Amino acid sequence: MKNNLGYQAFLLSAAKALDVVGLTVLGMIFSRVLTVEDYGTYRQVWLLYYTLIPLFTLGISTSINYFVPRFSIEQQKTFIFQTFFGLFTLGFIFAIFLYTGADYFGARFNNPTLGQVMKIFALIPLLTMPTSYYHNLYICIKKAVLAAIILSLSTLVRFCVIAAAIYVNPSLENIFKAFLLYYIAEFVVLTLLIFRPFRQTPLHLKQQNLLEQLKFTVPIGMSSMIGSINRQIDKIIISGQFTVREFAIYSNGATELPIARILNSSVMSVIMPELVRLYSQGEYNRLLELWHRSIRKVSLIILPMMVFLFVFAREFLLFLYSEKYLDSTGIFQIYLLTLPNRVTTFGAVLLAAGLSKVIMYYNLYAVVIAVTLNILLIKLLGVWGAAIGTILSIYFITFIQLRKICFVVNCTFKQVYPWRLTLNILLVALAAVIIPGLIKPFVENYLVSLLLNGAIYLLIYTCAAAWTKLLSPGELEQIKKKAGWFTKCWPRK
Repeated sequence: MKNNLGYQAFLLSAAKALDVVGLTVLGMIFSRVLTVEDYGTYRQVWLLYYTLIPLFTLGISTSINYFVPRFSIEQQKTFIFQTFFGLFTLGFIFAIFLYTGADYFGARFNNPTLGQVMKIFALIPLLTMPTSYYHNLYICIKKAVLAAIILSLSTLVRFCVIAAAIYVNPSLENIFKAFLLYYIAEFVVLTLLIFRPFRQTPLHLKQQNLLEQLKFTVPIGMSSMIGSINRQIDKIIISGQFTVREFAIYSNGATELPIARILNSSVMSVIMPELVRLYSQGEYNRLLELWHRSIRKVSLIILPMMVFLFVFAREFLLFLYSEKYLDSTGIFQIYLLTLPNRVTTFGAVLLAAGLSKVIMYYNLYAVVIAVTLNILLIKLLGVWGAAIGTILSIYFITFIQLRKICFVVNCTFKQVYPWRLTLNILLVALAAVIIPGLIKPFVENYLVSLLLNGAIYLLIYTCAAAWTKLLSPGELEQIKKKAGWFTKCWPRK
């Protein structure tokens, strides 16, 4: 059971979900204790980090999954040594780049404070990059449970360190010093854990093959860098053209729900090997069936969530960020429209067909289209134009990918995607939100409104999905079992 791919995916997904929850809660705290300008600076620091890090990691972390299972344990130790010190060197270069460029970024983003805190933050890539692949490594050596435990404990410790710093002195500088302190400790612990499985194995430095590793990773790293720029391009443009206050409000709204990414990546990690096998055997119909089943499962969760949050966007943002960021509501509603596109990875079928270069080209097209639309629509609509331009570019590239998949698996555009199923789920979700929407004006407290209407919506949606047979008998049985377990666990007087 513990070596089962689905079980491993579930464990890591649960640990990653906890990590996301921890970061979300910290974001909720920061939005309340920091000024809007300081909170915007905080978001800009991480914006730069996540945009630039694919350029400096060169995709090296991803090579663990490819090389480690192929090597003997002696070769594995040499490879891990090579990877660790390669990423340490690149992290050092990244750290220098951030430190020396701190004032430049502050000037470009119209935010002098950014340059000051960036100099504190600059050491963090040096501490995080050399150990960033530890969970990949532990999966490869069949220690997925331990990887999930390590990630969960790291999340807990990080939260405690940052929360303590906020309690002592809730300033932006103090928060980043706390991050730095935490990542120093994490670097020491994870370094020991990475090399611990190989402590009895001799190291053969002559067997290093850096060129082979870079040949594999650089194209992936370039694709990741382009994808990262594409995801952040609207925020980068907003940072350069508007004040840090306007960026803070925009960035809080321009946030995709992490649960969509977690669910999607979990499902795709399970079915990807099977997609590759089915494509290689020419079983295109079965490949599409499997892909459509995965889309259905994720859509049943993500699409109703999108509908509910669109109607209750104001209450949700009050819960997350307080009334200081209510102006983010419209941007958040626009960004929710990306969720139908996040129920699957459209490039998965193309990857199964070995078309990784095609995906890289599509990512390049996406960047060009996103930049063009953002610049044009910002002039017409202000910050809303950036969100709309981002949405339009995402769906344009999705359309191109679907057309390519039609060619790859020899099907029509009507057959390539479960259009009718998606429409039916959306219609059921829209019908289910009518009653909560009517109740909404009568409940003044935003938290009570979210909880009460969320429970009503979930009940109506589940019943409607069962009645329309969107939910299978097996899925209904699972829901009943979970509901029965919850009832038994509920404390009784």
